[in-house]
Amino acid sequence: MRSPTRPATSAATSCELDGMLLADYPGPEAQIFYAGQAAPLFFCDTVELVNTLLRPEQVRKMVAVYVQDMGQADWERPRGDWIDAQTALYVLGSKRHGSMGPT
Repeated sequence: MRSPTRPATSAATSCELDGMLLADYPGPEAQIFYAGQAAPLFFCDTVELVNTLLRPEQVRKMVAVYVQDMGQADWERPRGDWIDAQTALYVLGSKRHGSMGPT
């Protein structure tokens, strides 16, 4: 299956869970493409993404999940640099904060 195109965020892109504008906050962001949806749902940090993925009521088929490669992106203003969330490496215990604190 071909992965969907990873769209860029804009000043108006908001978080699916709380409506926060992604452009207003530092740190890694994430997106999920669900089957049957043309556009992804965005998340303002990786903690929100992981919490969404682990919810037991999550029954929609996911086509792709992306996070930002923070080795490439600017932490204060991350734009683009999307990578497959399944192949990304995650750091636990960093002192860097994202939109909701530790991420």
